[in-house]
Amino acid sequence: MALQPLKISNDDHADAATSENERRRAYLRRAFKIMLGLMGAFGTIRSSNSRQSKCSATFPTLRLLAVVCFFLLFLGQLTYLYLQASANLETATSLKLHFISRAQSTFNTALCLIILSRRTRKLPSVLFGIANACLWSDESQYRPLRRIVNFTVAYLGFIYGIMFPIGLIAKIVSVRGLNESLFGWSLPAEVVILSMFIIEATAISFRSIHLMTLIIMCLTLGMQFSHLTRSIKTSRQGGSIDKSAGDYGSCMGDLLYRHYRLSKLVHQFDAIFSASLFLFTASDVILLTSLMSYFISGSRLEASMGHYVTQSALDNGVFMFGAFGGVVLVLTRVMVTAYLSYEAESCVPELHMILENPNLDVDLEKHIHRSLQRLRDAPVTLTGWGLVSMNRSFILSVLGVLATYLVVVVQMSSNTGHSPQMECSCDIYGHESYSPSAF
Repeated sequence: MALQPLKISNDDHADAATSENERRRAYLRRAFKIMLGLMGAFGTIRSSNSRQSKCSATFPTLRLLAVVCFFLLFLGQLTYLYLQASANLETATSLKLHFISRAQSTFNTALCLIILSRRTRKLPSVLFGIANACLWSDESQYRPLRRIVNFTVAYLGFIYGIMFPIGLIAKIVSVRGLNESLFGWSLPAEVVILSMFIIEATAISFRSIHLMTLIIMCLTLGMQFSHLTRSIKTSRQGGSIDKSAGDYGSCMGDLLYRHYRLSKLVHQFDAIFSASLFLFTASDVILLTSLMSYFISGSRLEASMGHYVTQSALDNGVFMFGAFGGVVLVLTRVMVTAYLSYEAESCVPELHMILENPNLDVDLEKHIHRSLQRLRDAPVTLTGWGLVSMNRSFILSVLGVLATYLVVVVQMSSNTGHSPQMECSCDIYGHESYSPSAF
């Protein structure tokens, strides 16, 4: 008896597509859950469950308080070492750059922790809402996001498992058997350096987790907006746009409503992350300007800040690596937010082309006008504390500020370092003579 070919109905195909889409959503939810767990270790994630006991609700506050106190102790010790090192120096340009770059980064992290802890009650629901709102049409669209998620998790593992242990071991070996001053008390250098290194590494870790969460969110919604724009374009080109085409109007209305839902998720995420996004971006820009000033000055560190920041090649390399990391962070942060803003507004030209049709359905026309008005009144973009929009124009603004700063610093360094002045002196007979000054 011959075997009959297996017939697969359209319902089977639909069930398979739904199952595959749900699997991809679950993968994205797991990625967001990992990021929430890492952020919760710092005490920034507060539960929105009103039934939670007071004891369990106090633990995040205690963790946050402990982390902030450690950051403040680090700032105090770093300031103490800087004041000791610069007490007898006439100029301390490089020393000041090292101090400012490390101090402002740690202070900004502590401030962001406090601000985020007051805003993150709805963060889990927003992130899981983003994952549940995603529709993945095929594997080619989903594959880039999966690679990015895997990269972010691997990047955090690389920092925690390789970079920090290697740096810590190298630092401990270099100060072995020495003493360090902790607010005036002499202690073994290993204890003081170990504590300061762990605190600074903790600040860098939180900034990395914050950035990884931002990258996954922006790229996820950016891909969804891009797919939505392609669907609108396909519907416009393939369907008739006359008054009798009820299916077309219904399909276009569903696409516009989906755009509204995704836009609402962006605004909810911005309400939580806007303050920290502004502070971290400003901190990275300051770090970048410090790096530029350090290169232009061309001078070595004038004195060591205890055994934590020394004049050795190791500490100079750590500073350069950290400053380069700040450059990568600020460029990545600005580029992913600009990508989200661009894709969210990419449907506007398509909607205007639909409105040009004279036979457009009246209800659909009103729906499109409302969508365009919404995009004009409330642009779908992340902001820096509501002050600046993180879109493509913001990239040009940052580059303009850095270019202006570079020109000013080069001009000042050339005026002060390469144009010796002549000093006038008189001998006992009243004859004048000139000699180059030391500055």
